[in-house]
Order: sequence, then structure tokens, then C-alpha cells
Amino acid sequence: MRALTNRKGPDANPDVSPNGKWIAYTGFDDRYQGHQTTKLYIMNRDGTGARSITDKLDRDILSPHWASDNTGVYFLYDDQGDTKIGFSTPDGNFKKIADHAVTSNSASGGGSFSVSRAGTVAFTFGRPDNPGDVAVSTSGAMRVLTAINQELLQQKVPGRVEEIWYESSKDKRKIQGWIVQPPNFDPAKKYPLILEIHGGPFADYGDRFDFEKQVWAALGYVVLYTNPRGSTSYGEEFANLIHHAYPGDDFDDLNSGASTLWPPKATSIPTISS
Repeated sequence: MRALTNRKGPDANPDVSPNGKWIAYTGFDDRYQGHQTTKLYIMNRDGTGARSITDKLDRDILSPHWASDNTGVYFLYDDQGDTKIGFSTPDGNFKKIADHAVTSNSASGGGSFSVSRAGTVAFTFGRPDNPGDVAVSTSGAMRVLTAINQELLQQKVPGRVEEIWYESSKDKRKIQGWIVQPPNFDPAKKYPLILEIHGGPFADYGDRFDFEKQVWAALGYVVLYTNPRGSTSYGEEFANLIHHAYPGDDFDDLNSGASTLWPPKATSIPTISS
């Protein structure tokens, strides 16, 4: 046994091409930053010729998986809070395969997928009003195969989730967030507001079902959760705005989000950091 990589930085998730010629894997060269984008690499099976093939994407890569015909590598990545499936050829040509490839909730993406020999991609599928199903994508056409939670959602109607973008009072930078309204929300009434702050700090809320926040909404709270500077899925520069500055300007990002809702729509702002 011998090591194939030796750089200063992590290498993980190796996948050997079906023809045995290449190995795909993820990693980065450590530059001592708070967050560094995890890239997709390929190398010859003996460890030579290592190179990144996702430099242009600027998103963290997860779960590489070779196509059966050796033409490229499928993988997961988060972009603006949504977990997607992508594909890259060995020379770096990238295309998106599917959106909403997620089942986990809260401040993390993460789903799973598999690829048939014919190129059909089966994957976990989730939305803010759907905890998770199985979908397939064939030649760019996507369809959901299951309705696992249909009976539950007929009994318990989830709160409506709205995506918002707003400007930070710090520097007018655009910040993405989501609002969950209580079921049967009445805009003429005032509701208490919970501002939920994700931990990590390198993580991202997103366009996915969130059980915890739905419980709060069912108890009568409006719930706001956002991706302030330092969050992932917006590129390395955005994540590293808190390098040697955490906590700091991210407070202005969070406070600006709460200010878009309060007052007059809410009566108080409990803050919960997970």
C-alpha cells in the first residue's frame, strides 16, 4: 500500500473510473483560511497528473461518482441554499443535472444519488413543503416517483415558506433568507418572530424542508432564517468575509433581515442559535 496524494490539505471521497484509468476525489490546498472551497480533482490511477476540474464553479463538491462511460464525474454541490447535482468532464466542462437533490433539513444540504449505465440519475428530492421523495432525471427531464409523505401532509398542513433577498446595512450586500408563516397565517394580525441563526459557521440554510422551524410555526411563530456572510453555497469570498472577524459584520446581515419584518408584523424577536 502507498499514498497517492501528499499535499498540505485534505483529500477525500475517491472514486475510480470504470475503465480503471483515473481516480476522482475532493480536496483543496490549505491556505489557512476559515473556509476553503472543496474542489473536484482527477488524477491518473498511479497518482500522477492531479488537477482540479471545478475551478470555475466555486462551490463545495461532495460525493463524486464516475459516469459508466468514463466521460465525466457526477457530484453534489450547494448553490444559494439549494443542493444540486452537477456533472463535469475531465477537461472541466460543467453542467447542472438537477435541483433540489436534498432530504436533510436545517443548516445543511446533503442528499444521495445514483447513476444508471444509461445515464439516468436517481436522487433524493426535497422542497420546503416536502420532507423528501425519490426523483429521476433523464436527459434534463426530471420527475418525482414517490409521494411518501402525502398522507401526513394531508393531516398536518405545513406553514408557507417564502424566500427573500434583502440588503445588509453593513455594505448593501445581498443576503438570502426564508420566512415560515404559521398555518392559516392572517396578515392583519401580529405574530411573535423567531430569528434562527445557523451554527457552523460554515453552513447554509436553504430551499429544503425544516422540521424544527415548521414546529415553531405551528405554535404560532413567524420564523426567519437567513444565510449571513460566512455561509457556504455563495462562493469562497462570501464565506471568508468572517475570516478573523467572527462574530462581527454577520450581525448586521442578521439584524437587517429581522428589520424587514419587525415592526410592525411581529411583537418580539427571540433569537435561537443552533
